[in-house]
Amino acid sequence: MNKEFKKEHKEAFICICISLMAAVLVYIAGGSEKVLKNGYEIDKEGYGDQTKTYDLMVGSENIGKVPIKLEIDSKKYTENEANQKIIELIEELPLIMCNKNSSLESVSSDLYLPTKLDKYPGIKLKWYPDDLEIIAQDGKVNNKGIEESISTKINLYVSVGELKKHFIYDVIVHPAKLSMDEAFISELSKAIEIKKEEYKFGDKVELPREVNGKEVKYYEKADYSPVYIILLGFLGAGLILLKPKEEMKKEKKMRERELMLDYSDMVSKLLVYIGAGLTLRNAWLRIVQVYEEGVKEGRRRRCCYEEMSKAAERIKQGVPEVKAYREFAYSCGLRPYMRLCSLLEQNLKNGDKMLKSALELEMQDAFNDRKNIAKRLGEEMSTKLLLPLFISMAGVMMIVSVPALIRLG
Repeated sequence: MNKEFKKEHKEAFICICISLMAAVLVYIAGGSEKVLKNGYEIDKEGYGDQTKTYDLMVGSENIGKVPIKLEIDSKKYTENEANQKIIELIEELPLIMCNKNSSLESVSSDLYLPTKLDKYPGIKLKWYPDDLEIIAQDGKVNNKGIEESISTKINLYVSVGELKKHFIYDVIVHPAKLSMDEAFISELSKAIEIKKEEYKFGDKVELPREVNGKEVKYYEKADYSPVYIILLGFLGAGLILLKPKEEMKKEKKMRERELMLDYSDMVSKLLVYIGAGLTLRNAWLRIVQVYEEGVKEGRRRRCCYEEMSKAAERIKQGVPEVKAYREFAYSCGLRPYMRLCSLLEQNLKNGDKMLKSALELEMQDAFNDRKNIAKRLGEEMSTKLLLPLFISMAGVMMIVSVPALIRLG
């Protein structure tokens, strides 16, 4: 009773903690946002063109509280502020644009052409390179095919609200610095294009045999698909070979668990029949008889009673009881059954005087073992239920937090 009481308190405490966490999340996400300052003022967002919507309640004399949506624009620059910000931006831009290049007069890798900068909120940048084949609108430089430096221009349009200004940057793009392999592939590609044009109307294409006076050899890429298929076959075969072994382990574990669960029941039946005046032999045979009648009626077979049935057959065939009980214990292969076998052997040697009391003690131990097994099985089941529990908890947290986050957004 005390354990159940503690368990209920634990579950109640967990439930309260979850509700408190959910309440804190809702408060942080949406409930803590204070819009009105001094009852009549709303702070604007940072500089830019964005508009934020606020859900408020408004009331007046003889009018109750009614909902209202307010759309408040972000802060705007004055003309002087906008000009000053543009001047500061233009001074910094060449260094920002260069990216990994030393200067705009020595460009050999991609440029950085941002559309906005965090340092200058509310200022939009639009880039229009003159030669899009050399410099793309996003700043990527295509200089692998050029052999000499090329001068080009990049147009920049800066807009701050209604104010717009135009700037031009001179850029010199140098040929790409290629590695030995890249240079070889570049030359080879040119030679292949010439050959493709030469064999344009033919049935085949002959690849270049030389590039820059050096012989070229071509190789087909090795296809490892068959090897992978064979390896997968071996892996599958290994798993198939291991499957019976794993199934045997599983069956053995299930059998041992069943034997342990049935042990206390079997000992209690022996104790009842012996207490009723039957000899050990007759009590054993009676238990087997009742079990076999139950099987004929459709009950499931149990390992413990199957082994008892085999021992009963041996006894009927004339095998000494001691040997039959010993073979029964060895067939079960568990310590409690070995202990029971020794008790039965002592009974056959010393008589029935101490058997009843010994079986009573054994039955108590057997029931304690069964309770421990049931407890362990319950713990295993609760462990398996942890994953569904966490999934359900995550679902509840999402149901609670998502509306609050949407409101905050």
